[in-house]
Amino acid sequence: MGTKINPLITKPIVTYQYNANKTPKYEQILILQENNQVEVNITEADQQFIEEIKNDIKAELENKIAAFVQGKVEDKNRYGQNASWVQFVLPEGEYSEIEKGYWKSLPDIAETILKDSTLSSNTDLAGDGFFISENNEWQINDRFIFNIISRLGRNKSKILRALRMFIFHEAIHLPQGLTNYTALNIGRFPRVLEEADYIADVWAMIHEYSYSKMHHNQETKSEKEFFKEMISVASNTMWAFDDLDPNNDEMQIRRVNRYLIWYWNYLQIEDRSTVNLQSIVSILANKPLLELRGLDIRAQAQRTIYRLTGFKVEELEIGYLEISGRIKRASNAGGLQLNEVIKGFRERNGERILSQLKSWHHQIRS
Repeated sequence: MGTKINPLITKPIVTYQYNANKTPKYEQILILQENNQVEVNITEADQQFIEEIKNDIKAELENKIAAFVQGKVEDKNRYGQNASWVQFVLPEGEYSEIEKGYWKSLPDIAETILKDSTLSSNTDLAGDGFFISENNEWQINDRFIFNIISRLGRNKSKILRALRMFIFHEAIHLPQGLTNYTALNIGRFPRVLEEADYIADVWAMIHEYSYSKMHHNQETKSEKEFFKEMISVASNTMWAFDDLDPNNDEMQIRRVNRYLIWYWNYLQIEDRSTVNLQSIVSILANKPLLELRGLDIRAQAQRTIYRLTGFKVEELEIGYLEISGRIKRASNAGGLQLNEVIKGFRERNGERILSQLKSWHHQIRS
């Protein structure tokens, strides 16, 4: 029987500056913290649950997902070769925003490996994540699944949704040219990878929506709540990947940006102005651009990395390019505390980040 180890928690070291003209008189000027997260052991009970999840997702992949894809193959034969992938997965409606640019040339699911994919019980090639063989056999690392389980509180429905979206996401990466062999050092192209990941995220969510309408129809009744739930599950899956790295004092800039993008999308969908599926898809079709300033940046192995410690609070700022082309920027003001955003990244606490961004979103929304 294994033993669970709690993550190492260290209080931050905070430097204050006295200013008689301000209230309060002491303000934080520098935050230092050096702590690493200790990997939690997988117990026998954990391993049994992991095996149960793997059996369930194997059955879904090889039966339900395969049948779902086959249905889209038949739809494609009816619609003709020139039909957009959007026509196969969304109900009739106006989706022009996601039928141009990068989106226009995306393959439909009938053209992916998902029509005949299988899941192996082996994980010897999965490394820290996953591996897809040339005969479309998937291997998914147990530690990654365990991290998803930990993030989603052993909620089997959410865990299986996370794994389905992960599979959809990785399946569309193959036509994008990202394979086991071409993905080596792809992180050295952060802007390219950020775009490719966003496209794959959106494609995966739209297909999960279509799949869920078929198999979990009741959950899709409120499209707004369903897409919010998908973003929550997807962001927790991203954190599960980051949880594989014990160093939580740093994060690649593209990873930080990916969280900012998806938490902002969550807030846009949550907004009362978003009223139907068409408006949700329009939001997803336009990747938001947000950026942090005030953190030290370093390069390692040709990757750019934010240091999440050693920053001065008064230098923190966030910028946002609206779809209208207007630039918005803010530092600590009102309900927005950017040091809390950074703390959220350091603690890998998405709720802390989301709550701060929500404050700013409510300040600047039109």
